[in-house]
Amino acid sequence: MDHKYTVEILQFSTIHELEGAWSNDDYKAILEQCEFDGIEEIPEGELFDYLSLALQDYDPEDAAAIVLTHRLGDRLKKGQIQSVANDIQEENLWEEYGEMALHEELFNITSLLYSAFNGRFPHPDAIDLRMKITAATADGAVSLKSLDESLLARALALGQDDHAIINRLFDEKIAGPSFTESKDIIWKFTIEEETKDTATVHINTARYWVKGLRKNEVFEVKTHGDEV
Repeated sequence: MDHKYTVEILQFSTIHELEGAWSNDDYKAILEQCEFDGIEEIPEGELFDYLSLALQDYDPEDAAAIVLTHRLGDRLKKGQIQSVANDIQEENLWEEYGEMALHEELFNITSLLYSAFNGRFPHPDAIDLRMKITAATADGAVSLKSLDESLLARALALGQDDHAIINRLFDEKIAGPSFTESKDIIWKFTIEEETKDTATVHINTARYWVKGLRKNEVFEVKTHGDEV
């Protein structure tokens, strides 16, 4: 059942990396794949610098394959990794790769490779967005208490015109009972503040999905979350 909401875009800014995407353990594991000696002796604050140097000893495609194997070796076959390692040098795979479930990780991988190779790879950009959702009805307020990616993605889609990519690709899913792709569209979200009938939400997503929105924009939608 659709409920009426007012949506206000409080923040809409570009980011080039996701906070917490990489840990020191990740850096050490990749250094091990690079057969780097003395890893445990490296000060933690210098691990990324050493990682960059280690990766630069390889050509960009081979370096990309090393990082891809670390992060996606359990989800991609060797041949797929080689193909992605070639494509990631030129293409915006965090938006364009056929398997949407990998977009967030491909963003993180491209971000690391861009920094490690001083711009040799595409400079990935995503959107850091905060929005306030206000329910117009008591039933809508109840739905906000179980807020998930499906309602958020629908609200962001309906705030854009029919030509927006998200609406062109998923118009039936947005109107229908199940929008499973929403979990791959909304990479991360946290509820920062709640009242009886509002929720203020912090979201990370690809620019691809929300480029029709702007900071301080206010719009009304009638929408719903997935039916359980």
